[in-house]
Amino acid sequence: MKRAYLILAAIAAGFLSGILGAQLVHRLEQGAQTGAIRARRFELTDERGRTIAVWGTDSQGSAVLAFSKPRGKDDQAAVDLDDPRNQRASMGVRPWGSPWIGFMGSDAQPRLEISLRQYEKPLLVLGDQSGGRVSLGIDEGDAPGPATDDWSLTFHPEYRAAIGMVKLHGKGQKRLTGFWSINNEPMKFH
Repeated sequence: MKRAYLILAAIAAGFLSGILGAQLVHRLEQGAQTGAIRARRFELTDERGRTIAVWGTDSQGSAVLAFSKPRGKDDQAAVDLDDPRNQRASMGVRPWGSPWIGFMGSDAQPRLEISLRQYEKPLLVLGDQSGGRVSLGIDEGDAPGPATDDWSLTFHPEYRAAIGMVKLHGKGQKRLTGFWSINNEPMKFH
């Protein structure tokens, strides 16, 4: 009788092992068939284990590939690449779907940004330690919409000078016209 229970237990264990093994092989085959590796975030680290690049989402919800500034051998401080101010170079897609590429100065001020703005119209912004200095592209104004068709080359801050074209409405017609503007008022220079 004892021997019969032993044989029965061995058969049951073999049967369960076969089922579990088949399930494991099936799941592994499914993963191999999809060819996908899924993760919420990928981090690239240097030889000291410090994060130097991130592929994931940042604190603003943007899908981003971001790189930190180079650090010296003695610099142990972690760089939080979830904070856009720490992203020396980055590219990605904003939460609302607009793609961008950006470069930051060592002072965390934007130096170059290329982006598609709302309604998929392009904008290029160049800056220095004081912020944006020159922009080229769509001029969204106060109430942007899909029909916005105002374009300019603008020198900042405070619209110091600009040249471009705007859409005018009047007498039942829509037309584009050119413009130029210069603000001669003195301003503080940093």
